[in-house]
Amino acid sequence: MAGRDDFERVLLRDVVKEKKRELVQFDTDTLVKKALDVLMQEQILAAPVYDREKGMYVAFTSVFDITAYLTWKLESNGVVCMREALSFPLGRICPGYSAEAQSGMWIFRDDASVAQVLEPLGKGVHRVLVLPSSAAGGAPMVLTQTDVARYILLEREAMVERYPALSQTLEDLGFGEALQPVVRVSKNVTAREALVKLFSSGQSALAVVEDRTTLLATLSPTDLRGVNPYALEELERPVLAYLARRHGGAIPVPVCAQLGDTLLAVFERMAAGVA
Repeated sequence: MAGRDDFERVLLRDVVKEKKRELVQFDTDTLVKKALDVLMQEQILAAPVYDREKGMYVAFTSVFDITAYLTWKLESNGVVCMREALSFPLGRICPGYSAEAQSGMWIFRDDASVAQVLEPLGKGVHRVLVLPSSAAGGAPMVLTQTDVARYILLEREAMVERYPALSQTLEDLGFGEALQPVVRVSKNVTAREALVKLFSSGQSALAVVEDRTTLLATLSPTDLRGVNPYALEELERPVLAYLARRHGGAIPVPVCAQLGDTLLAVFERMAAGVA
């Protein structure tokens, strides 16, 4: 894809150095309830899971993954009590019920280039784990799609001059060749039903529509940020009512990108948290 070579000179350590938060991680024997409590308190969506026996990170686990397990995977796994499942170790449900683990956990060294992470991030992977190289030292960090967008905007003037791809349209960069059908649900379904469809589709978001064509809202794992494991009955609300409740009474306005938009414009929307 045109422009990818432009990012060969930007190293991951240059991007993650802007992150101030220390890495939150779990062990495979961390209890599900503990993991959810930490994710809720830290207001983060996911964290890596470390297997001490294997001496390696094995998966990311997210609020989305755990909510999926607690709300519609229990019976298929021979468990009918959510409270019982909350006492399971993460190793029991991860990576088997991790949406991202289905395509493997992506791990890079911090001396890798941004160009190397564009492939997984461009295919729906939300985050990758960045480990310190032996030469640089430091601590592991999580790098997300939004982190890359924010770094580019932070260095906007230099980036636009050095990387012409940012000023090109999505169509010019070839994104039109990789478009996939939009996953959508009716506004009349419950939030749980919508999340089931989202999880099953493997996509990063879905559209909430009226009359199959009018876009009313979008639903993504981000809408589970801070979810309370003991308040999952909220998911039985109609999807629009759930979104309004999660966002202080107002449904976020869906933001769309067109093939005529520049790559920089898309990054701006991502960084603003509205794309």
